[in-house]
Amino acid sequence: MFSRKSREQKARNFLEHRKRGAEAALAEARLAIDLDWSNGGNDDTFIRKLKETVDGSLNALKTEIEGATAPEQLDSIQGRIAQCSSKRAYGLDAPRIQTEADACIREMRTWGVPQRYFDEHLRPLQEAVRVALTEACRPGNAAGCSASMRRAQSTLDAIFDEYAYWDSYTERYVHRSLTPMVRALGVAGLLSLVAALVSGFVLHQHLVAVFSAGFGGTCVSILLKQEPLAVYGDSIKALIWSVGRLLTGVLATVIGMGLLASGLISVGFTVNPTDSSGSLVPIHVILGACLESGSDKANVASVAATSRSDAATADAGVAPLDADGSDAGAPAPTAGVLRQAPAPLPCPRRACSNTALLLLLGFAILFGFSERVFARILAQFEDRDGSAPQPNTSSTTIISRGPEPPVPGGGALVPADEQKPDVPAGQPTPTPAPGQPTAAPSQPTAASAASDPTVPAQPPSSGGTPPPSKPFGT
Repeated sequence: MFSRKSREQKARNFLEHRKRGAEAALAEARLAIDLDWSNGGNDDTFIRKLKETVDGSLNALKTEIEGATAPEQLDSIQGRIAQCSSKRAYGLDAPRIQTEADACIREMRTWGVPQRYFDEHLRPLQEAVRVALTEACRPGNAAGCSASMRRAQSTLDAIFDEYAYWDSYTERYVHRSLTPMVRALGVAGLLSLVAALVSGFVLHQHLVAVFSAGFGGTCVSILLKQEPLAVYGDSIKALIWSVGRLLTGVLATVIGMGLLASGLISVGFTVNPTDSSGSLVPIHVILGACLESGSDKANVASVAATSRSDAATADAGVAPLDADGSDAGAPAPTAGVLRQAPAPLPCPRRACSNTALLLLLGFAILFGFSERVFARILAQFEDRDGSAPQPNTSSTTIISRGPEPPVPGGGALVPADEQKPDVPAGQPTPTPAPGQPTAAPSQPTAASAASDPTVPAQPPSSGGTPPPSKPFGT
């Protein structure tokens, strides 16, 4: 009961804190609008109507803040306050418009806005402001000055909206998406590495230690490659890929350790520091010895426990049971006479030294780090559908030339250089016989015109194929 009241009180305090923050944002927006619109422009009918609309919206938002009962309502109210505050752009002059636009763009760059979004959305808005202000300040453009200024102000209004959106989005992304994911991956990676060390050096479960180390390396790899800020679609995709990359890291560890155990990778290491001969042990021998020694040590512990149990049973005068749990009919030993316990199996402790185990854990972590390579390979296999690769047209716009124009007479259009007869080298060009029409001289090509300065440039004919247009943006 006390805990429930404490949670309710904490929720009420949090809601009051959010209300005070919304009221502060409302007062700041009203002050900014009044200061920017006080320099002039109130004689414009559009500005007067806009100011009346904004004042009415701010008063309505103040009433909504007082009656809000959930933090989600306050989030929506703060978003509408930012939209009202962006309308202050219509009260700024040309120098302030350029300054405010550049300042907002620079600050959004410091937030880590993705470069693709910046190039596709923010940079065109910044360039549009500069173009509009250049047209507005051009001498002799009194007729279009007002329209250019209004276009620059509306573009600055859009920049203010982008600024408010990314201001709210970055805060929500950091607190609700990035921070929980970083904590989960960090804790999982740290616990996995600790579990690998404990399983390998204390419990002698080397197989568990190897896979724990691989999982820890995968967590650290995903954590280091996590995007600090991503758009909504990319953040959802990153969440799905993070789960897939965790499983891919485990698969990469299995595949890598299997390749090492098969002897396909023949690499030697010195695992015994006291060995002065400098002999190298292959990695697959080290892997096999460590995995087998882990199971042998478990068997040794089981045999030792059985021996202690049999000794205690013989000391009590009770005949021990066979391995299948039945009494073989052997007489009970005399009380006080200990039954000789079987000799324990030799513990192959030196078969897998600490150096060798650390080496295997390092390989497992390395395979876990390579999860991104395996993920890309698997993605390529999934995307491969047998079709030919499409050309990359992201940077150059390809303009189609359309079908070839028809030729009178039904023939195909043949270039002029292909209409000339084949003449062997060193022989003069044959002249037409008397009475035959003389062929029209061929037009000079672009290459010959460029090499011979005496040949004038020929404009394209109306019946031929037009030259390809220059790609947009080049």
